[in-house]
Amino acid sequence: MTLPGVDAVAFRDTAGALWLALVNLDPHEAREVAIDVAGLDVRSAAGEVLTGPNVNSLNTFAAPATVAPAPIAGRVSGGTVTVDLPGKSVAVLSLSR
Repeated sequence: MTLPGVDAVAFRDTAGALWLALVNLDPHEAREVAIDVAGLDVRSAAGEVLTGPNVNSLNTFAAPATVAPAPIAGRVSGGTVTVDLPGKSVAVLSLSR
């Protein structure tokens, strides 16, 4: 069975805001992801990404910030949002007007 390198889900919340969730399954390589948002009037894309030094990284009392959310932003140009997604990461971005 072959898995995709990146998995993505887009959704609207009850207030109408558009969100994008991305998962990079590659444990070693970052991926540049381009999302077609033509016709949606998206002007910015920003949120948080979660990753760690290893795929089995975890937080402990001695090292409570080994895996911690960090800011991530996408670039919006010509109806496309482009995001640089680190390896072994999960990101959620708000796509705003």
